[in-house]
Amino acid sequence: MNGSKIIAIDLDGTIIDCYPRQAAVTEYIFNELGINNIDFQVIWEHKRSGLSTVEVLKSYFPEINPKIIKSFTLRWLELIEEPYWITFDQLFPWSQSILENLNSIGFSLVLLTARQRPENVFNFLTNHGIHNLFSQVHIVSPQKATEQKADLLLQVNPLCHCGDTETDALAAEKANVRFIGVSCGQRSKYFLERYTSVVILDNISELPKFIIDFSR
Repeated sequence: MNGSKIIAIDLDGTIIDCYPRQAAVTEYIFNELGINNIDFQVIWEHKRSGLSTVEVLKSYFPEINPKIIKSFTLRWLELIEEPYWITFDQLFPWSQSILENLNSIGFSLVLLTARQRPENVFNFLTNHGIHNLFSQVHIVSPQKATEQKADLLLQVNPLCHCGDTETDALAAEKANVRFIGVSCGQRSKYFLERYTSVVILDNISELPKFIIDFSR
């Protein structure tokens, strides 16, 4: 058994609740395109089922003009990591206390996240007073997230990797690291269950007990 005292952990959807930012950006773009009264909860559930942004739009708007989809996608990429919209992100209510608890029982936390703008990550961690809870912070390219996270997992050799999407699951699989999924983020429990040898928790509040039992 891997005796590592290191836990690799994802940020968005795992430690941070990104729903408010994604909802706000989605509504803003649709308003720009002249489309109002969007039910983002329905869109979110489509996303959590595993659909891409384009697939979500086609599912939500079966008759949508492809030009609208292209316009939405381009604006999404432009806006989603703008500093103003990042302010909509918030820690899940349990995140800080659980991270502190993991530190207190001897685990070193390595943050692995995919972002276009690394400065936003460091600003968020500092502004929310959790920057000192991580021994390492690694920010990879969203376009190469699986491969780059897998490479980092091989270097870090953690006891496990905790995240909320298929990117995290596949990276852990490539690195032969145990994956612990959380179903509070971008993907649902049903979607994450398709990955092999996965343990799925509701959120990281369940992580310390599981980790202690697993590491014995």
